[in-house]
Amino acid sequence: MENQKNTEALANQVLAYAHDLMLAQKKPAWEAKKILIEQGYDEGLVETIVANVQQQREANIKAAKRNITIGAICLFGGLIVTIGSYAVAVAANGGRYVATYGLIIIGAIQLILGLVQYNRFKYWK
Repeated sequence: MENQKNTEALANQVLAYAHDLMLAQKKPAWEAKKILIEQGYDEGLVETIVANVQQQREANIKAAKRNITIGAICLFGGLIVTIGSYAVAVAANGGRYVATYGLIIIGAIQLILGLVQYNRFKYWK
């Protein structure tokens, strides 16, 4: 039982170090593997953990692209509805129009968050 705890602790230590190397220091996977193996960690464990970190990166990039897409759709959809309804009101020599500021603001926030998220993981190889 204690051996299992030691193995889990070692795996968590290697995982944290791999995250630091690949995310904070922006080291490519091959370089992170090399550094971890040089530190004396088991090659099989290092391979598994670096592959896991790579999968997390890919999932984060996919989520970022989704956030960018949804944000852009909301932002530009809100702008189109607002500008379109305003143009119709002006063409009719007055009248009411719809200002979808909530959709525009939420879309802009979502788009910015997606861009920040994407930029965080874009160069991480």
